[in-house]
Amino acid sequence: MKQLLSILILVFSNVIVFHAQPGNDDCTSPTTLCANQAQPGSTQDATISVCIGCSDGATAAGNFCFTLENTVWFSFTTNSIGGDAQIDFSNMAFDLTAGFGSSLEAVVIEAGVACDEATYSAVSNCETTIDGTVGQSTLTASGLQPNTTYYVQVDGSMNGADTNPASAMFDITASGSAVDQIPPTVGISSSATDVCVNDDVTFTANASDCNFSSTVEWFVNGLTVATGADNTYTSSGFSDGDEITATFTCLGSCPISSTSAEIVLTVDDPMADAGEDVLIPFGESTILQGSGNGSYFWGPIDDLSSSTSPQPLASPDVTTTYQLTVTSAGGCESYDEVTVFLESPIFSANTLTPNDDGLNDYWEIGNISSYPRAKVSVYDRWGQKVFNVVGYTNDKRWDGTYKGLKLPAATYFYVIDLQTGNDKGIVTGSITIIL
Repeated sequence: MKQLLSILILVFSNVIVFHAQPGNDDCTSPTTLCANQAQPGSTQDATISVCIGCSDGATAAGNFCFTLENTVWFSFTTNSIGGDAQIDFSNMAFDLTAGFGSSLEAVVIEAGVACDEATYSAVSNCETTIDGTVGQSTLTASGLQPNTTYYVQVDGSMNGADTNPASAMFDITASGSAVDQIPPTVGISSSATDVCVNDDVTFTANASDCNFSSTVEWFVNGLTVATGADNTYTSSGFSDGDEITATFTCLGSCPISSTSAEIVLTVDDPMADAGEDVLIPFGESTILQGSGNGSYFWGPIDDLSSSTSPQPLASPDVTTTYQLTVTSAGGCESYDEVTVFLESPIFSANTLTPNDDGLNDYWEIGNISSYPRAKVSVYDRWGQKVFNVVGYTNDKRWDGTYKGLKLPAATYFYVIDLQTGNDKGIVTGSITIIL
C-alpha cells in the first residue's frame, strides 16, 4: 500500500501544475509604470470580477470597448504639469495552444473613485489589435490632469472559434509629457564659506518638486561622505577649495534624483608644523624646528628660550612634549606637537643578589664615573638611610649591607645627586635585594 501511494503521489506531482494569479489581477493592486521604463506583464491565469462596483466591471459585456476576460491592471501617476501620455506594448509572446486567443485589448481609465467601476471613464483609444503581427501597439491619452493616478486595463481577447482568452507575456511602457518625471530642484546652503581649518561647517539641502520621503547623499570633491534621511551634514577639517554637493532622491513608486550645484570653501589654514621628534643627551639642548603661516606660540615655556620664535632653544630636564600654535592674520589657529626625548644620564641594575657567587654581588651604576662628585643614597621602606657615599667608585660600591650586616630581601629606594648644580642632576628609582 505504501508503495502504491508513493507511485500515485509521483504521478500527480508530475501532471498537476499550479499557476498563481498575477499580482496585478485586480485594480486594487496595479503594477506601477514609471516613465520610459519597460515593465513586464502577463495575462496568464488572470481572472475577472463581474459585479457592481467591482474593479474589473459590472458586466461580462466589458468595459468601454471590449469584453472582459482575464484582466490585469497597471497604473501611472502624472507629474505636476500633466498633458499627454502614451502606453506602448512590445516583446509580446502568446500561448499558441489551440483554442487560445492571439491578441490583447487595453484602455487607459480615469477613476473618480479608485477601483469603483461606476466612476470609470476612458481617456484613451480602445486598442484591440495588440498582437505580434502589428509588432507594437499604442494607447494615446491626451490632456491628462496633473498629479493624478490613471489605470491601464489589459485583457486577453477571445474571438471566433477561440475557447480561451489570450494568455500572453509582454512589456508595457508609459511615456509622454504627462508622465515624464520632473527631477527635484536641489539647492544647498552652508553656515559659512570662509572658514578656519578646524571649524565645524553645517550644510543644508532643500528640494522642490518632491512630495515623497527622500534621502540625501553628500559629497566632498565627488566622494560620498554621508547618506541618510537627514538633509544636513556637519564636518570639519576641510581644505581650501573643497567642493561640497548633495544628491537629493525623491522616493515613492518611481524614485528620481537630482544633484545640487557645488559650494566651494575658502579655508584659512596656518599649517602649523612643530618638526620631527628628537633625542638628545641628558643636560643638552636642541633647537625646535617650527614653521607655519602666522604668529607663533610654544608651550610649555619653562625650558624654552622663547615662546614666540619659530625655532626656540629647548633645554628640558625631562622628556617633554611641546605644542606649537600658529595663528593666521585672519585669526585662525593650527596646532602641532613635537617631543624632545632625553637620554638617561646614568643607568643601573634594579636587582642585587649579594650571595658571593660573583654575579650581581654589587650594585653597578652605568656611566656614574662621568660624575665623580655624585652623591648616592639608599633608603629602606621606612625612610631609614642604609647607604650613603660621595663618589661612587668600584671600592665604594654598595653590596647590600648596612653597618657590615646583610640587609633583608626587600625593595629599597635610591636618590642619586649628580652634583650638576640644578635639579636636572637628580635621579631616583628602586632596587630590590634578592637572597
